[in-house]
Amino acid sequence: MLRCPTREMLESVVPTVTSGSEAEIRAEMERILRSRAFVHSHRIRRFLQFVVEETLGGRQHRLKEYVIGMEVFGRHESFDPRVDSIVRVEARRLRGKIEEYYACNTQPSGAATLRIWMRKGSYVPLFEPCLAVPGSNCSATLGQTRRSANYESYAAYLQGLRNWRDLKADSFTSSVAHFSRAIELDPEYPAAWAALAESLAASSVLEGNGSNEASSRARHAAQKALELNDGSAESHVAVGLVRSFFEWNWTEGAREFDIALCLDSASPVARVWYGLQLTCRGHRDRAQAQLSEAEHLDPVSLPVHLAQGWIRLIEGEYDEASRRSRLIAQIEPDSPWAWFGLGLCCAAQGMWQEAIAHLLNASRLMRNRPLLNACLGYCYAKSGRVEDALGLLARLRESGEPAVGRAMIHAGLGDFARAFACLQQAALARESCLPLLVLAPGFDALRNERPYAALRAAMGLAAPVASAA
Repeated sequence: MLRCPTREMLESVVPTVTSGSEAEIRAEMERILRSRAFVHSHRIRRFLQFVVEETLGGRQHRLKEYVIGMEVFGRHESFDPRVDSIVRVEARRLRGKIEEYYACNTQPSGAATLRIWMRKGSYVPLFEPCLAVPGSNCSATLGQTRRSANYESYAAYLQGLRNWRDLKADSFTSSVAHFSRAIELDPEYPAAWAALAESLAASSVLEGNGSNEASSRARHAAQKALELNDGSAESHVAVGLVRSFFEWNWTEGAREFDIALCLDSASPVARVWYGLQLTCRGHRDRAQAQLSEAEHLDPVSLPVHLAQGWIRLIEGEYDEASRRSRLIAQIEPDSPWAWFGLGLCCAAQGMWQEAIAHLLNASRLMRNRPLLNACLGYCYAKSGRVEDALGLLARLRESGEPAVGRAMIHAGLGDFARAFACLQQAALARESCLPLLVLAPGFDALRNERPYAALRAAMGLAAPVASAA
């Protein structure tokens, strides 16, 4: 597939416009101006038209803050950009609107042969040529190479990907180590930075290993990936994970996932994480659509089946959820997530002894995982093994593990007041595993209680949207 020039290449030259390419640029500008993102933003429309026309006329040297303030925003000759920030503010809005347009653009393939964008710190638009790929938008081709010039770094990156995807006992820990090694060998490797952020997020969201250090590392890695290559789908997935699960900024997180899919609509990883994010927000039909497409793209992906099993579990489709767990076991017999999934399915149906047996099998493969211990403690409590439940509760409390885990055990013991207190503590700490885990069957008894709505509001989430199914 032919790719667009890198942004570094585009920034090093002033666009040269021929009669043919000028017509294409004007056509693309008109498509943007007619879009939903621009149609009611009159000042932004004038801003875009002005900078494009000045550039096409060879007058890009005039695109300074003072001139734009006078020509576009009607400022007088006394206009002082150091005092009046109108141009800088509107430039940020313009860049955001352009990103929104390309993230949401659904025009047929081949309708555009380029895209228009503006880099930060400049008011000169750049015209980015690209070739439409069947089934995707033209903007899906900017700088997505995953290779590093350093062979050892690339090898470490590939090993990290393999470990993270096989869902074995130490998959996330091992993948973090490999991605860190890849970055050590090549600090300018954007794909490795993005993968590091994803692995840290996976460990935090799915296992409950959400220390402040891990959260800080994930934020730094995602930002670094975006700085090195903001045209990479992987970079936007990493930022989407941080925005969603660490910052609980769900709108911005969804926007990043939209951009990632616009850049690479065939990314199953982007669709899996987007599906889980939509699940947290209660949009389960949309989540299922993303996960189904991810499975179509990569039917042997264990993370895809893990996510599919989870959403089926919270929808009450226990047979399908169990089938997904057994499928994981068939593809990777050493995966503890197969036993974990089966245990959750049995627990949701009140089959406590079977659930405990499955969760103990998972625990033998991956020890001391906070959320696994929480689920096991919940099942002990529901089966009458109160002392065992209290023992796990004490262990979680002493080790400073996520409060949401203690909340689940309290819920199993029927102590709803302490369960809600722990959930509120988890919300105040912005525990990244809370938005998904609070949907687990272990919290079913709390959902009709008044504090539950307040809890979701504290997470920036509305009440769940009922599935059409």
